[in-house]
Amino acid sequence: MRVLRGNGISAAFRHCSVRGVVVTVSTTKKLLGSNNMVILDRIAWRIHRGTLCSLMSGLLLLPGFIAPVHAADDQTQSNQKPGSASSDDDLKEIVVVAYKITRGSVGSLVDAPIQDIPRNMEVITEQTLNDQLVGSTLDILSNWAGVERGSQSPGAEHPRVRGLEAYQFLEGSYSGGVIWDSAEFIGAGEIMTGPNSVQYGFLVQGGGAINYLLKRPQPDAYLDVLAQANSFGDNKYVFDANQPFADGTVGDGLRAIGVHESIASYENNSYHGERNSAGAMLTYSDILGIKSELDAEITRRDAPLPPTISFSTNPTARLADIDPANSTLQPWEHIERDGSHEAGKFSREIAGTWHAVADISNESQTVLDKTCTLTDPDATTGAGAYGCSTFGFQTYANRTWRLDVLGTFSVFGIENDVTVGASQLRQHLLLPNAFNAYDNPPYNANNLYNPVYLPNPTVPSSVSAFSQYQEWQWWTQEYFQDRIKFGEHWDLWLGANEGDNKVTLSDSSAILAKAHASGVSPSASLSYAPQETLRFYFTYADAIAPGGTAPISPQYVNSGEAFGPIRLRSYEAGAKWQIADITQLNVSLFDSQQALAFTQTLAPNLYEYTEKGLDRFTGVEINSVSKFPFGLTLDAGLTWLKPLQVDTGTAEYDNQYVPGVPRESVSLYAEYKLPQLQDLTLTGKVRYNSSSPLLPQGGYDLHGYTLTDLGGFYKFSLGNVDMSFHVIVQNVFNERYWSPYYSTITAGAPRTGVFALEGRFGGSK
Repeated sequence: MRVLRGNGISAAFRHCSVRGVVVTVSTTKKLLGSNNMVILDRIAWRIHRGTLCSLMSGLLLLPGFIAPVHAADDQTQSNQKPGSASSDDDLKEIVVVAYKITRGSVGSLVDAPIQDIPRNMEVITEQTLNDQLVGSTLDILSNWAGVERGSQSPGAEHPRVRGLEAYQFLEGSYSGGVIWDSAEFIGAGEIMTGPNSVQYGFLVQGGGAINYLLKRPQPDAYLDVLAQANSFGDNKYVFDANQPFADGTVGDGLRAIGVHESIASYENNSYHGERNSAGAMLTYSDILGIKSELDAEITRRDAPLPPTISFSTNPTARLADIDPANSTLQPWEHIERDGSHEAGKFSREIAGTWHAVADISNESQTVLDKTCTLTDPDATTGAGAYGCSTFGFQTYANRTWRLDVLGTFSVFGIENDVTVGASQLRQHLLLPNAFNAYDNPPYNANNLYNPVYLPNPTVPSSVSAFSQYQEWQWWTQEYFQDRIKFGEHWDLWLGANEGDNKVTLSDSSAILAKAHASGVSPSASLSYAPQETLRFYFTYADAIAPGGTAPISPQYVNSGEAFGPIRLRSYEAGAKWQIADITQLNVSLFDSQQALAFTQTLAPNLYEYTEKGLDRFTGVEINSVSKFPFGLTLDAGLTWLKPLQVDTGTAEYDNQYVPGVPRESVSLYAEYKLPQLQDLTLTGKVRYNSSSPLLPQGGYDLHGYTLTDLGGFYKFSLGNVDMSFHVIVQNVFNERYWSPYYSTITAGAPRTGVFALEGRFGGSK
């Protein structure tokens, strides 16, 4: 069987679906309850983890980075005072690709236009996020082909990119998800596929990296007020206030955002929840020449999660599609999540072209989850095992600091853009003393097709004692990157990251285990631009991930053995082409190889933890963004993927496809401004995922599905107030589908109407 890679508690919640895991080690039985059976890997655990042509025919211009078309983004504006040097001098003046990657962004340690970066990258800016009425990062992820959701449990939301897990970052710092449910704070989403080994080292898992940038102060003073509702009774109110400072520096100011949401889910009899979030972003540039960007956010969310169905064996017949409203979700199931995030970025020019950027961030959250899981339902009758439990974190905290020094120099006429930096993530996870399990009758059975709703349990069937298990991790990196320009056509990017990972796992009595791993992550890219609008590149990256530690248990022949880092190798060749100042087209071919860690069964109740073999992900990505002169903006993406389990340590898994990963994925988003009515814009989004295996041994595939959203927004004036009215119908054809994550599935959301009215007081929108 395959087990989670990584160390301790944090690995369990970064690498797996917390709900619906099948535990096969008896020494720590159901530590997290029947539906949250995650076993600390230093104690003992292991898990199972487990049309296209019709959509794309006729589309010459395929998807891409969705926001570069909105060139008037705050990242493309100079924040310098008049007369000072601008960091944006080399920004290409082509509308489609006016987005520039900067420090704190994903993808590059060198400030550069996205056209020049030798990786496949896609970007969504604030305007598109506003047009789509996003409320969570799951809404953002749906814009990118080849990106699938992660676990729905806190700390494990990191999605899968190109079939592999991809960590999420906030302003360039690793994040465990404090504000993923409050996308109203987010001003841009950036994705880079493949391991970004130079910048993140140990914190990259092979699929890529996703970074979110916060909304920042704008030049105009205004107050935006938005009221939003959907067809199931959910309603939301957002207040966004901006006040620039009269200090002569563009971008200096204060921005404050507040959100209240009354959460009503589409499932029958579901828990009625609530979300309250507030954030403030401050930018000031007049203290000793230092530009300071500060932010603080708090959020409190109490709401249900979609019910999870877990499988340990393949169904004997095809599962019937269900009405998602008629689910096994109990009326008392909910998850409480309280969290905060505070951060600061400080930048200053040193001398000439050299400047320094320092970042520090801290996020912390507490979580309590009371939820149920249906396991192995019969495909014909719908009957299956059922269990409910409580689970959570007393503390889940991530604290990061980072320092970059960068500049440009020339040697023998060859220009070098250099960054030298270091960073450290300190992670602390603390579990409460106990969690309750409710799996005695009548809570031990339910039916997928004919759900039973049960009273709120008050007497647990068992209590799992944790004795205040806690884990500390330190992820330290030092890195170097040099972009070497050989004339006007050739660029050579060289980088190296030295990473160090230390882990300590303990309970209230003593330290249970320690682990220490280190390694070097090199990367190199060679690119050639025969003309300014066309660039070819080849990139190699070799990132490191923690190898983990054998569980501490007499059932393991190598109990407590620590392993060195796992290698994550990636090759990518591609081209970036700007066509007639209308389209940016990207094509890339990739091969990613991820080494594996396993628990192997030697005999009944006798195991060995080892490293062997790999998963291999090869494929093609095509994406583009187009802005046509007749009012049409078109963003599209296509991923063909072969996610193969090459050598898993388990014969029945070898040469099978990775579970829960579609082999074809398409995303298409369009906005059309009517020529006769310029204030009306029509929008549409189509997302296609092909079929995918349910379990790693294959033998049963979940069917593919196509989701279509249609809508639009109309801008008008009401006195001195700029107004806009939005309508979006999500899943307009009411497609019934199953959304997979390894060996678990959830029923997809039904047709949903979303309506919003927004007004701007002061300034113009």
